Amino acid sequence: GATSRQVLRSVRIEALLLGAAASAVGVLVGIGAGHGLVALAGNLEPNAPLGSATNSPLWLTGAYVVGVLVSLAAAWVPTRRVATLDPQTALQPDRGVDAGTPAGRWRIAAGLGLVGAGAALLALSVAVAVVPVMVVGGAASFTGLLLLGPVLMPALVRFGGLALRPVLGTAGRLAAANAVRNPRRTAAATASLLVGVTLTTAVLTGLASSRVAVD
Repeated sequence: GATSRQVLRSVRIEALLLGAAASAVGVLVGIGAGHGLVALAGNLEPNAPLGSATNSPLWLTGAYVVGVLVSLAAAWVPTRRVATLDPQTALQPDRGVDAGTPAGRWRIAAGLGLVGAGAALLALSVAVAVVPVMVVGGAASFTGLLLLGPVLMPALVRFGGLALRPVLGTAGRLAAANAVRNPRRTAAATASLLVGVTLTTAVLTGLASSRVAVD
C-alpha cells in the first residue's frame, strides 16, 4: 500500500541513519587504531623518527562525510529503479543480465574489454615497475569482473555443481541450483567477496612494500 515516494523516503532515511552511525564508529575506530599503532611503534623502536598521532578536524570530518555519502549513493540508484516497478514485479527475482538484449551485449563487451586491458596493463606494470600503470590496470580488471559477474558467476557455479556432484550428491546439486536461481544475487555475493579479497591483498601488499622500504 505504500507509494513510490514513501518507499524512496523510507529507504533513503534508513541509509542516511546507517551511514551516519557506521561512519561515526569508523572514525572512532580509526582514531584509536592510529594512536595505538603509533604507541606500538614507539615501544618497539623508541629511537624511530616517528611523530605523534594527530586528530585533524579536516581529515576526520572528510572521512565522516565520505562515509555518509557512500551509504546514500549505494541506496540511491537501486531504490529509484525499484520504485518504478509495480509491486507484483518487484516481488519477483531479478533474472540478471540477458545476453540477448543490447544492454546485456554492451555490458559483456565492456567487461571483456576492461578485463583484457587491465590484464595487459598489469603485465606491463610488472615489466616496467610503474605504480600508476599497476593501479589503472588493477582498477580496469576489477571493474570488468564486476560487470561480468551476473553472467560469469552463475556459469561457474553450475560448472562447480556438475564437477562436485559425485562428491556432494543430491545436496550439492540442490545447492548449485539454488545458487543460480537468482543470478544477480549470486553475482552480488561474489562481488562482496571480490571486494574483501582485493582489500586484503592491497593491505598485505602495502605492508610488505612498507617493510622493505623501512629495511
